[in-house]
This record gives sequence, C-alpha cells and structure tokens, in this order.
Amino acid sequence: MVKNAERLKEWEEEFSRNNPLSFEQKLKIVDSLWKEAIDLGVIDKNTVLEGIEDVIEFKRRVNCLKKYS
Repeated sequence: MVKNAERLKEWEEEFSRNNPLSFEQKLKIVDSLWKEAIDLGVIDKNTVLEGIEDVIEFKRRVNCLKKYS
C-alpha cells in the first residue's frame, strides 16, 4: 500500500527523467499492456477496432478541408 502518493509521484517523475526509454522499449510496454488487457478480458481483440475505417475517413476529409481554408 502506498502511504505517500505525492512522494511516489515525485520519485516516478525523477526516475523517468534519469532513465529515459527508447522507442522500442515503449512499444514493448504498450504491446505487453495490450496483451494483458486481452487476457484479462478488458478488451475484445476482435471488436476493438470496429468502426476505425469511419474515423480514418472522417479525419482524412477534415485534413483535406484544412488545405483549402
């Protein structure tokens, strides 16, 4: 149990500053968290990207409009 949350936050920030992660290390962490979430049933890997095509198309159209504004 954490008794002093503020001190823990300070330590985490200091540790992060003194021990930066490479891009590859960050990707490994994200991949591990993704796999753990699937294993725990928090997300369903078959439906998590459902509707992503619509989001991509919307953003593509909005970005196109910015060019002509």
